[in-house]
Amino acid sequence: PEGGLGFGAADYVPQEHKLITQFNGVETDSGSCLAFAPSVRGGPGNTVQPRDWQTPGRQSDNVPSEFIKLEPWAVPCANQWMKDNPNKWQGYSFYTWMTPLERCATVVYSLGLQPVLAFVGGLEFDLMPSPIAEVETFVCWPDTQPGGVDLSAIEMHIMSGGVPLLTRTIRLKKRFGSGTDFSNSNIHATTASGKANFGVPEDGADDSGLNGMSRDSLLQANASLGFEVEQENYLASMIYDDQLGANVTESLRGVAAARRLKALFPEKAEGLVETEEESNTEADDHVLFTLRSPGNGLVGFEIMGLLSDNKLQLSLQMQFGPFTTPRKRMTLIDLAQQLQIILGSIPFISVSSKAKAIQALHDFDTEAESSMPVSTDEGFGAFSTFWVIAGNGHREDQRGAMIYWTDSPRVYPFNHDVRATFRFFPDGEGEYWMVTSDSSDKPGKMVYLKDGGFHLHDFHEDPKTKWRMVEDGGQYWLVTGPNHHTPGKMMYLTDSGWSFWTFSPDPLCKFRLEPATGPTAFAIKPFMLNPAEVWIVTKEPHHGYENKMIFWKAGGTDVYNFNFAPESRWTLRSNGDGDYWLVTGSQSDSPGKMLYLKNNVFNVWNWNQDQKCLWRLVSSGGGGFWLATNPNHHTPNKMVYIANGVWNFVNFWEDPSTTYNVLLRG
Repeated sequence: PEGGLGFGAADYVPQEHKLITQFNGVETDSGSCLAFAPSVRGGPGNTVQPRDWQTPGRQSDNVPSEFIKLEPWAVPCANQWMKDNPNKWQGYSFYTWMTPLERCATVVYSLGLQPVLAFVGGLEFDLMPSPIAEVETFVCWPDTQPGGVDLSAIEMHIMSGGVPLLTRTIRLKKRFGSGTDFSNSNIHATTASGKANFGVPEDGADDSGLNGMSRDSLLQANASLGFEVEQENYLASMIYDDQLGANVTESLRGVAAARRLKALFPEKAEGLVETEEESNTEADDHVLFTLRSPGNGLVGFEIMGLLSDNKLQLSLQMQFGPFTTPRKRMTLIDLAQQLQIILGSIPFISVSSKAKAIQALHDFDTEAESSMPVSTDEGFGAFSTFWVIAGNGHREDQRGAMIYWTDSPRVYPFNHDVRATFRFFPDGEGEYWMVTSDSSDKPGKMVYLKDGGFHLHDFHEDPKTKWRMVEDGGQYWLVTGPNHHTPGKMMYLTDSGWSFWTFSPDPLCKFRLEPATGPTAFAIKPFMLNPAEVWIVTKEPHHGYENKMIFWKAGGTDVYNFNFAPESRWTLRSNGDGDYWLVTGSQSDSPGKMLYLKNNVFNVWNWNQDQKCLWRLVSSGGGGFWLATNPNHHTPNKMVYIANGVWNFVNFWEDPSTTYNVLLRG
């Protein structure tokens, strides 16, 4: 307790490693711990001598002389046994001592605000979580700075009430040998939410910044190192509710999160004076958390934490009876400036490393652009289900509410109820039918607007019931199509429920689509996967075989009329340099296999980032692509096309009759 005597228990540095196994699926403590001893022991009776732990090692294998070959042993774990039997484990390593490879400077900024509820007698109650906002920044470098490496990692954490909302890690991955400076090609950036702290799965999210590789390889000899980790970005918003507590109301992942973060961390021109153009530009905001005073008393408040223009800001509005004060905004901390100050206070970090670290804070471009080719078709999968939720900028009283249909159109605070999900069926021309999901109380019904009201009817492809999904910053306006019964109207929420008005880009009327999860959600959800799964479909003209999807079926290549079949999807896994591995989708007959061309035969193998299996997607304009093996492929510079109903290949040239559409969502 503060101001008093505290008592607690803590572990010291030495650690044993208990060995756990399983029998018939039952986790079982083996009763043993892991120990090591030199495999070559020179003492009498095969005992260990101090020389056995010294270099050059006595092993006969062709290994460096600085290495000592060890062998593992399962040994007793108890301190008492070790004390009573020192002769039995002499020279064995029974426990370990943790030593850091990197040292870090840590700076923590936190802010606490408390309205006070006090009673006569001296009692005082805190109403708000503390701290309301907290930013932790870590700047790390290798211990002893070998070879002059002065900067190895930067971490930034933003939390509210102890709940992590954003973690951004920038880590030096090329750190051994030569050429280890803190440059763009040598660093790896990852972003994750606080889910990992609670062991919650989150596809692709990573807060370690570590480079990675697949454990499987293609014929072993073709395996290669140095490839990028699959990345996933996550950015969240949270509302503090006086009854339900902290509730995450918005989440962006993958490309949408990278694009959103790019807008929130704009790169400024060099110089101390803000340019006129910058000062007149309206900054983009993301609401990290919202807290409102409970109840309907005479005095109230609303506090919002905002991420905007590299800054963590606090927005405050007070209410006194019927009067409301203007909303005031104050900057708590400039995250980019804080990082500059921290780096500047560490004297041994070079000027070039500091500059590159600041630049890396803004580099979301690679993450946002490497997931898919830039001219890929966009939309929503007919096999996906979504909650339709009033966006973070929606009208205040409806923010975070989901829409659904029972006996009439309804609104309710978002609660992950799968009965409130919808499907969006594409018409192939950029419009969609909005249809209640199979989990709904009214399944398979399409929503439309007619005669001043919203209606529901059995789904069929009626052109007068289609909607446009107008995207803006990862959120959408839901707008009736030009041939709709009542065209050009956008949906939004009011205190009365579902409403509509003539479409205009009003930020108070946007919705976000949250992919549904769980075993009761309908069928396939391609954008729950990372990276996304796509269909590769022939584009007109294509030797008379347009609108055919190409896919791998157990045993070989195949072609069929495009029909949204989930078994026919591919995953495009970027190598970070503009090329891709073509990997069979999760619903394929042979999932997780990468396609390659070798000895004039198409084949697949377990995906393993083999550089000789990479493909190029060469833009042909108008959203189309040529599909060709890259110059380092087993059979390089060949493009794939369909003729006579089968796959063929030929030397790559810009033949307009051999292009494809890559359909991201159908």
